[in-house]
Order: sequence, then structure tokens, then C-alpha cells
Amino acid sequence: MQASENGDSATVTQFSPMALAAYGMLDAIDADAQYHAAMIRLHTGDLGGAAALADTILASVPNHLLGWLVRGTVARTRHEQKALAIAERAFLAGYDAEISIDRPEYRDHKTILDIFLSQTKSGGNAP
Repeated sequence: MQASENGDSATVTQFSPMALAAYGMLDAIDADAQYHAAMIRLHTGDLGGAAALADTILASVPNHLLGWLVRGTVARTRHEQKALAIAERAFLAGYDAEISIDRPEYRDHKTILDIFLSQTKSGGNAP
């Protein structure tokens, strides 16, 4: 995740298989782990895998912001404007209630959530 955030695509490519294998060996996979795995899949071009993880997050917690963020990012990458608009609307609709829950993963990923929120509100098609 750090390599991805720093734009180090070579490291992302090299270590993604190991990172995904490690996530697969976790005893309990929560929304945060699913988000991390989805982001790795996004950065390696596995949009279907990322979308499936977004669906898994949202199946467990229907308004989970990270699930909508991943779903929106997949839609944006695929140039699916209708799906992106749906994800952005759902993200905005659930934002206040979800943020008030103060989930640890929201604190850990505050920057990306803030970017997605800002770009969604401005109509900029969030990352």
C-alpha cells in the first residue's frame, strides 16, 4: 500500500502476489483488509477482483464508505459513468452516519476518504 501511495509501481507489481496471498491467510478478514486487497487488485489491473471485494465489504456493511470508494474507483477506471454516479451518491448519502461511527479504518484512510468526498461533492469524479 505504501509503495502504491508513493507511485512505486515496480514494487507494487513485484510484491502484490505475496501481499494478496498474505491477506488470504488471515484468520479474520475485516473491511479494512478487504479494502487493502481491493486497492492492490486495482493497482495491478484486476478490476473484477477489486469490484468483488467492494461487493463483499458492502454485503457486510451496506453503507461502508470504503466499499463505495472502491466501487466508485472501479467504475471510474472502467469509464462507467452511471456506476460511478451511483457509487458517489451512495457514498454521500451514507457519509455523515458512517463517519459518526468512527470506525478505525476510517481514521486510517482519512486522506483518501476526504479526497473522494471532496471530488464527489465537486463533481470531479473521485479517485
